[in-house]
Amino acid sequence: LDDWLTGTLGCSLADVVMADRNPLTIEQYRRRGQEWRVKPLAWTDAEMRVALAASRKKISTDVTYYHNARGVHLLSYPEFHRFASLARSDFPAFKKGLEELAGGFEGSETAFMRFPKYHGHHEIELFGVKRGEAIVHIVPELEKLMEGIALGRTDQAAAAARIKEIDLLLKSMLSRPEFADESSKKFTSTLYMYLTGEIYSVVGEGVTPQFDDRRTALPGASFVNGRVTMHPGADSRSEVLLSNIRALTSKDELVEYANIFELRNDDGEICPIGKGKTREIEYKTNLRPLTASLIEKRMSHAGKGYGSYLIARVEAFKSIGVSLADYHLLRRRFRKGDRREDYFIRGRCDGDPLSDIPSNYFRQMGEYAAENVEDSSVVQHLAFLMGDAAAQNMTMLKYDPATQSPLYGVGKEIYRFDFDIKLGRIMPSAVSCCSVRGSFGWPDLSRTDENLETMNGFYLGAFVKTLAEYAAAHPSVPPEKLAESFFAGFDHRTNALAWKLTMMRDEFETFVPEVPRRYKFAEKWGFAIWALERRARRMAAIRRRFDEMVAAQWGTRDA
Repeated sequence: LDDWLTGTLGCSLADVVMADRNPLTIEQYRRRGQEWRVKPLAWTDAEMRVALAASRKKISTDVTYYHNARGVHLLSYPEFHRFASLARSDFPAFKKGLEELAGGFEGSETAFMRFPKYHGHHEIELFGVKRGEAIVHIVPELEKLMEGIALGRTDQAAAAARIKEIDLLLKSMLSRPEFADESSKKFTSTLYMYLTGEIYSVVGEGVTPQFDDRRTALPGASFVNGRVTMHPGADSRSEVLLSNIRALTSKDELVEYANIFELRNDDGEICPIGKGKTREIEYKTNLRPLTASLIEKRMSHAGKGYGSYLIARVEAFKSIGVSLADYHLLRRRFRKGDRREDYFIRGRCDGDPLSDIPSNYFRQMGEYAAENVEDSSVVQHLAFLMGDAAAQNMTMLKYDPATQSPLYGVGKEIYRFDFDIKLGRIMPSAVSCCSVRGSFGWPDLSRTDENLETMNGFYLGAFVKTLAEYAAAHPSVPPEKLAESFFAGFDHRTNALAWKLTMMRDEFETFVPEVPRRYKFAEKWGFAIWALERRARRMAAIRRRFDEMVAAQWGTRDA
């Protein structure tokens, strides 16, 4: 029908909108590079709440669900809590609700909570619990309770007491505490992704809205046998992005399709669609099995040569061992009278910022694991990686003069988890710095002991503050042990960076890229490697100062 409308009748692509965001529609238009033609997702909290209210449905009892686009009935914790309270106030209604959840339904002996529906989800799914955990920990308990009531072994008082225990268990299993509060923005935005079905298209699906969920598709181009046809409404920024993507492909490698998205701002800034600072492009070529993804951002400064200054910093720090993504300055032509705006693209860093790591990753796993108990080895190893990230942050001299912050612990460090074969569980594996913003920001470039002491105190103070917040969120490990792991990571990464400096000293000391003199690259780079070398030499003194700050942070405890 779409081909007939846009072909035979001559309608513009922009005139025909796909209103249904089902998997077939999204996949069809994604492969055409036309995902922008599928009705976009809501952006504002108000729009999402309207969608959530419209999705509330009942099956055959008074239990209310959020019915998503794939037919899954999502039961939120607040609604489960309301259902559990019926055990005391209205026992007959409670029994009906329990039968709906854990009993067989007409035409099947399989319970709704066990009946497969879509992508590993069941007809009734508990929202906010990591996939697969409810079927192991919650559903069997509901089935036992229902059986006890049916056989007369469990009276109303006992049932009320047991459902209260299950209610508390469910609450403790929520991936984020905000999922117990329907008024929270995290609850709204995450549940909205489940309602629309967008969560199923996310690689490594979890229960928090991923970075690539927060986006709206924009007009781009279609690719047919290497030939490109731009879409109506595609702006010059998208055209430049697409041309640069093609330039990155190898000989005989053709782009099969590409989709451009504008990423949603988390800072509450209201911006018309198409005018945002950040875009993402996902593309597939004939020589790659999976789609590739790159982030495109507008330069923070429009001055001539700033792009070269940005790339020079990235390449310098990557060469010395800092875990930064690949950056590329976009090539574009400026017509006379055009306002000069430069853009760059960088690879995506796999993983999550510290605040968005699912709490399930920290819990004990395996046949003999205690329920809802943290694995101290995971907590401590992540503290090690936090110290690793801190060393990289300090080496880059990250500093924001507006906030007087090193930009540490604010979502710029991305932690990756991988399956550890030896341990048989998911473990923290690496940390990346996803942004070079603020690097070379330390205002004093004087090579003096006083400046080093001031700098050490500033950065260590910020690091200890973030570590204290992490320790408060993970009380299963004593703060002094976390501090030990943190500093071990800091020490190891600092020594690794200093070793690379020693091995390649001539190359690093003589590195003077062609960057406008006003950016003072040579002075800042020289100070950075000078400070790194002395930091590695004085690690014992830095450790003593760190221990003093840790002891002060946690009162009279010895660090």
